[in-house]
Amino acid sequence: MDSNTLKKYVHVWAEKLHFTKVLNQRLSTCSKGQVQRVGLAQALIHQPDFILLDEPLSGLDPIGRACVRDVIHDEIKRGATVLFSSHILDDAEAICDQVIILKEGKTVFSGEIKSLLSSDDIWVIKASWDNQPDDVQEHGEVKKFIDGNYHIQGSSIASRNIIIQSILNTLGADLISVEAEKKTLEHAFVDLLHAEEEGGAHASHR
Repeated sequence: MDSNTLKKYVHVWAEKLHFTKVLNQRLSTCSKGQVQRVGLAQALIHQPDFILLDEPLSGLDPIGRACVRDVIHDEIKRGATVLFSSHILDDAEAICDQVIILKEGKTVFSGEIKSLLSSDDIWVIKASWDNQPDDVQEHGEVKKFIDGNYHIQGSSIASRNIIIQSILNTLGADLISVEAEKKTLEHAFVDLLHAEEEGGAHASHR
């Protein structure tokens, strides 16, 4: 970029990433979050098609994190491909379409986050009754809450349907609500690593 264009875009990115007030300071006098945002601006200022970032949201306060997430979303909308590493799985879930999960350099999962999180939906059914309907205990985990209502957790659509039908068919039972409680990426990550460890343990005992 020529010097005039560069100067113009420095100010554009300083406003986008909220570091205008430190433009005339040395980086050594800036906070960790300010340095992080300046570094991101350096990576994006020439509008690359492929962006590779390492922990882009570390060291940022909540406002800084929201700002950087918005900027990354804008770059994706522009048509850029963004690949970043992170131990903060909430950020990956909020930003990414696809994820690669590694354990000791080995790929445990590679694909769409949507498929990873929707593969094991948990259904939470809220109901009330005088006598527990048939099939409920067999197909779900039942908990009684302080308000006197019951929450039934089912791990599949088939279980959900059986439980709902059983409640509807039972005299004195009322169906209050049915909601899908999806996994977070953090839950999926932990489950995958546990499955990997168990698989390795079984293989070592053969």
